Amino acid sequence: MSRKNRVWLFCFTILLLETNSIYAQNLDIQLLLKINLNRNKGMDPTFRTISNSVAPVVIVTPLTMYGMGMANNDSEAKREAIVAGATILTSVILSNAIKYSVNRTRPFDRYPDVEQAMPVHSPSFPSGHTSQSFA
Repeated sequence: MSRKNRVWLFCFTILLLETNSIYAQNLDIQLLLKINLNRNKGMDPTFRTISNSVAPVVIVTPLTMYGMGMANNDSEAKREAIVAGATILTSVILSNAIKYSVNRTRPFDRYPDVEQAMPVHSPSFPSGHTSQSFA
């Protein structure tokens, strides 16, 4: 393939990716609006409780794993608990570093139709809940 053709292919690819990202963002917001505006508001307290349980679960899980390893005198279980704790800690540090570097506005601040279901004061991206759950 000639240099000129590669340049055209590169430009076409960038244009295609850019067009798709705009379309994907619109789909993202449309889906968010459908979920947010048609949600069962009676479930808000339940989801608030689930959301607030993430930090305690993330802290207690490796500690429980380590305690079980100590109780059973299992050095492998203790090592796995330390790895799990380190993974979660790394996830929290990295996601917060990215979150405040990117500084993406929360949808309820950017789009007036999106209702704020619970008070949040940090930037939107990446999701701390998602990264902690994945870790």
